[in-house]
Amino acid sequence: RNPRPLGRGGCQSKLIDIYIIKYAENSYIPKHKDTSSGRPIYRVNFFLKNAEIGGQFKCNRVIFNYGRLVIFRADNTYHSVSKVEKGTRVVLSIGVKLKDTNKC
Repeated sequence: RNPRPLGRGGCQSKLIDIYIIKYAENSYIPKHKDTSSGRPIYRVNFFLKNAEIGGQFKCNRVIFNYGRLVIFRADNTYHSVSKVEKGTRVVLSIGVKLKDTNKC
């Protein structure tokens, strides 16, 4: 069972997306990298509510991690969320696609 954005799915443009995502019991996100159209994708996750059991964010390379705030590059870093065993998890997630500075 996959988590889903609350409300009408948040806000999305070509360069930025903003979602509030609710993870109900039995929800999880398998290990993956976000698909990119050639631009680096940086994601800021702010954990609004932690599940009672499970629902742990896992990422093999975090840029910044302080309490409930995590910043990571979503297009080249594997990340996942473990299964929510009890309770719900709510995350404010903001993605930003930046110009690739390695290209002319």
